[in-house]
Amino acid sequence: MREYNLDFNLKNLIANALSEDLGNGDITSEATVPAESTSEAVILAKQHIVLAGIDVAREVFHFLDPGIHFAPFAKDGEVIH
Repeated sequence: MREYNLDFNLKNLIANALSEDLGNGDITSEATVPAESTSEAVILAKQHIVLAGIDVAREVFHFLDPGIHFAPFAKDGEVIH
């Protein structure tokens, strides 16, 4: 049986997905947003949901910036109101 390295496979999947979505980057953002700028974001649910994929979301953000602070307020499987 073939053994899989989940961490490697996830990082490879993230790299491929971002490459497809971002391509050569966003020219407008690169021209107008200073490289040293910082941002804060909040992801909100507009209706009742069961949270799924929070660990993958964390990996995507850390892939883009290993120094990012990611603070989820819920865990996979929790109902969000």
